[in-house]
Amino acid sequence: MLARLSRPGDVVVTTGWWLLDVRYALGARAGGLRWLTFPASSARHPGWYDDRVAEAATNEAAALARRLAGIQASGHTVWMLRSPVLASDRLLAPAAGACGLVPVASAKPYWVLWGPARRLPGNPG
Repeated sequence: MLARLSRPGDVVVTTGWWLLDVRYALGARAGGLRWLTFPASSARHPGWYDDRVAEAATNEAAALARRLAGIQASGHTVWMLRSPVLASDRLLAPAAGACGLVPVASAKPYWVLWGPARRLPGNPG
């Protein structure tokens, strides 16, 4: 779904261990997207990330929300690949809401892709 909906220059926030998996699945297309991870510590060792030891503080989520607001203000689209099974995922709810993101695809309980409603098929914009 992300491959169909995203465009070069879009920003993708991945949670937990999804960074490696999603970038691999997108192949060459992944190079045209900008990648952020939450919590930031998950980027250091994405294949071995353990949310039980995450330092995903509320202030890190708030800082990410501010960063994403700036990204959107500059005209870029934001996507979030969230992991509902991770405790840190609940910290992203305010950021997703502030960005106007809605669930667009999922394989619950493992992942939920959040994106802008205006990019959904059948919804011009």
